[in-house]
Amino acid sequence: MTAGDRRRSVGILTHTAIADDPRVRRQVEAFSKAGWRVLAFGAKGGRAAPPAGELLEAHLPSYDRTFRSRLRRLVRLGRLQVQPWAPEAVFWNLPENYGAILDLAEPYRPDLWLANDWTMLPLATRLAERDRIPFIYDTHEFASDEFPENWKWRTFMRPLVSKIEAAGIARAAEITCVSDGIADRLAAVYGLARRPVVVRNVPRYEEMPFRPCGECIKVLYHGLVMPNRGLEALIGSVALWRDEFELTIRGPGSDTYLAELRRLAEAGGVTQRVHFDPPVPFTDLVRAASAYDIGIFVLSPHSHQNRYVLPNKLFEYTMAGLCVCVSDLPEMAAVIAHYGQGRLIAGLSTTDIATVVNGLDRSAVEEHKRRALVAARELSWEHEERRMMEIADALTA
Repeated sequence: MTAGDRRRSVGILTHTAIADDPRVRRQVEAFSKAGWRVLAFGAKGGRAAPPAGELLEAHLPSYDRTFRSRLRRLVRLGRLQVQPWAPEAVFWNLPENYGAILDLAEPYRPDLWLANDWTMLPLATRLAERDRIPFIYDTHEFASDEFPENWKWRTFMRPLVSKIEAAGIARAAEITCVSDGIADRLAAVYGLARRPVVVRNVPRYEEMPFRPCGECIKVLYHGLVMPNRGLEALIGSVALWRDEFELTIRGPGSDTYLAELRRLAEAGGVTQRVHFDPPVPFTDLVRAASAYDIGIFVLSPHSHQNRYVLPNKLFEYTMAGLCVCVSDLPEMAAVIAHYGQGRLIAGLSTTDIATVVNGLDRSAVEEHKRRALVAARELSWEHEERRMMEIADALTA
């Protein structure tokens, strides 16, 4: 802290671009609003304007570019991550170069550290023990089960992730996560005496007007455009939709994968009804979504991570006033059952998706849209941030 600055301070650690990571950005804004000095350490980049706070950014190789090189590095290290004595030795040699974030953070001495995801646990542990202060571990995913469909990840990364997370959780003063299912799973896997605190990934409240359906009922998927997001089946289902429905896929994705999805649309004869739009800045996401009628997301329950997912887009669609159509997975299903702002998709096939879409007429879509706008007042960050700030206040009292 600077001379004369008696505000409490927090050091927020993330491997992502701060401006474009919804959860990290909201953390920065919440602490700033509460009068804390905020030091945020993350990766360079981001499309959105930066939030208020002192942002210190390092260049990190992108995940897409380093996944294969990470595996090669682990092989060269002799798969040391499967040995109980070596997880940190492997971690600091990962090609993502998380040590660059540590280099940025080391000169600072805040009152509290906040580690986002397992990748920041070794950094927070080292910094907090040096300064003899507490740290919070906030996990956005169920880290040890994030990519189980990939055998290379299961073989090379899961042992490392599990050991790093177990060691970090044992040292964390408090643990937060995004859903009840993940909280229960973390408590069971790591034998926690106290269940993690749930702070859901919801957007700040934005008042959106009700917009009735037009002649075309517009369906939106927004988010990362990548495999294992059900996008192939979603595009395949469009040929089975009634003529008044059209689909837009909006978000960042590799040129190769986007070309593959376009070929699927062409093969299905639906190129006139499937549109691919570039991503919009995070700060414009809800307002851009409000131009649509239905927000959709199809996800396989093949892992604990997916089964207990409670994704940003569920709440962004709700905030935008859309009829929400999502997979029938426990956490998402509970939200839809409580607020009634949409429908659940029972399976992963094109028929499963088309059955739900075709089961909606304009009147039903508009009723769900009205309910979404009511639910949005409660499903907002203003409610969730209180829990996070209560934890921070208690740890630094």
